[in-house]
Amino acid sequence: MEVFGDAVVPGESAAVGMGLHSFRDPSVSEDFEAVRLPIDIREFHTYSVEWSDGVAAFSVDGSIIRRCTGAPTYPMQLMLAVFDFPDRSVGDDDHLVPTFTVDHIVA
Repeated sequence: MEVFGDAVVPGESAAVGMGLHSFRDPSVSEDFEAVRLPIDIREFHTYSVEWSDGVAAFSVDGSIIRRCTGAPTYPMQLMLAVFDFPDRSVGDDDHLVPTFTVDHIVA
């Protein structure tokens, strides 16, 4: 799941990216989409993926948003990251310090 700051309408919606990337595995087809959802990303939400038998089902707050076939069948890992894009700065945003708070992770 990915959310970029330029894809957020504060308090109304966010484009949430989800799907498969073919990084270093040519057998995985690129199948990624940013789906606009009526959520406020300042609030906690449950992002999940059920991964089995070559299918990945991505959910937000318990609702399946999309399914991807061709998911790897080998063990996977969870990676959490925050990315900053200083080249997108217009020079008046030094006061903006993004935070990324994880409430819990369930394996």
